[in-house]
Order: sequence, then C-alpha cells, then structure tokens
Amino acid sequence: VQSNGEVAVPAVVDKLVPVSAEQLLNEALSAIPTGSALFLRTQIELWLADLYVERNEIDSAQARLNDAQARLVGSQRMAQQRAADQISE
Repeated sequence: VQSNGEVAVPAVVDKLVPVSAEQLLNEALSAIPTGSALFLRTQIELWLADLYVERNEIDSAQARLNDAQARLVGSQRMAQQRAADQISE
C-alpha cells in the first residue's frame, strides 16, 4: 500500500492473457503423468466432454467421453459414471 492509500499493482498484471476454460483443462490434463491420478484425469475429461457438448462440438465431446468411459469400466466411481451417462444422453 502506497502512502496515498492506493495499492501498488505489480507490472506483471498488465501482461495477463485471457485463457479459456478449455485451455486450462487441457493443460491440467497434459500435466498429469500417464497412468496416474486416474480420478482427476477422468474428471477433467468429463468436464471437457460437457464443455464440448455445450458448444455443439460433438466429435470432440465423444472423444473425451470415450476416454473417460474406458477408464471407468470396472471402477467403483459411480458419480463419475453417472456424469458420463448424462453427457452421453
């Protein structure tokens, strides 16, 4: 806080670039090592599938949904399975 009561904002704030939810989710997904954090990987894929459905990008939605559903086969993650079922409707 400066002497005049204003808060000094670092110069880096001026360089912020808008990032889409899709970009953030894809970056998060790519940061997860293959074969680990299966719950998180599946959840991100479901969020992406839902996002693509809302944007009417059916092929992209189906690809993410297929990946998530393949990971859910034989699992006990019922909430994620229900979410996948709702997206596929």
